[in-house]
Amino acid sequence: MEGDLKAIPLTEVLELVHAHRRSGVLEVRTGPLPLTLRFALGEVVGASILDWEGPDALFAFPLHPEEESSASCPRGPRRRPRP
Repeated sequence: MEGDLKAIPLTEVLELVHAHRRSGVLEVRTGPLPLTLRFALGEVVGASILDWEGPDALFAFPLHPEEESSASCPRGPRRRPRP
């Protein structure tokens, strides 16, 4: 999944990941500021901005950025095939 956060705000992306209990990595970029979020079954289990790790990194990132923002899931989330 990849896209511009003007179409779907970051808060809605986080709600979708949580509601569908997804696991994986979400990379968000606002200008030069990169945010990496790690999820396990819809819960945020890790966050980082550059070399800043933990919940403070997530809370410092603007949820409604004024600059152009984009998001991608380069390594997930992945689904298991149904039998």
